[in-house]
Amino acid sequence: MTFLDRLASVQGRIGAGIALVAAVAIGMYTEPRPIDPPKVSAVIVTLVVWLLAEFESAKRVSEHDRSLFSKIFEAFDDDILYFLSNHDFAVSVHEAELKPFHAAYPWAGASFEFTDRTLNRHWLKTKKKIDEFTVLLSETLSPRDVGNRYDPYHTGVPKSEQPEHVYQEIDLLNATASELYQMLDQLKRTGLRRLEL
Repeated sequence: MTFLDRLASVQGRIGAGIALVAAVAIGMYTEPRPIDPPKVSAVIVTLVVWLLAEFESAKRVSEHDRSLFSKIFEAFDDDILYFLSNHDFAVSVHEAELKPFHAAYPWAGASFEFTDRTLNRHWLKTKKKIDEFTVLLSETLSPRDVGNRYDPYHTGVPKSEQPEHVYQEIDLLNATASELYQMLDQLKRTGLRRLEL
């Protein structure tokens, strides 16, 4: 572990902060005499060390964030992103394409939040859209007898005679999938940049 690693740790930052406070308290205490240059030097040096500790800490990438980012994009891999951007819900969906949404639905709490504020802000908006889409899938798609597939059509009614609301639901599914694709793509771009992946 290098000096900068130790300095950037929580203990290093606390130590540098305490040293700065002590140097300021001692350096500012002057009796009737003028300011003492060695005391001023001590304040300046401890200020520089404390700032260095804070900047080094800010540059560190959280392993938790990297792990969470990997988990998200293992679930929402390139195949699922392609599905979101290109699938027309007028056509049936295989259950494997729905699994990531149902798997991510219960993700909540500190384990599923980024420590990086910018990334977490993007993620929370995206997670809200994932939940909205998952509920929409559950409310509009029904299983079919063949090949583990789902579609929005009423069973036993020809497609040409489906109620109008079915086509409105298909449009809503397509629009929400497109929005979710854009949000996940933006999250991925932001994460790759901020997590230095």
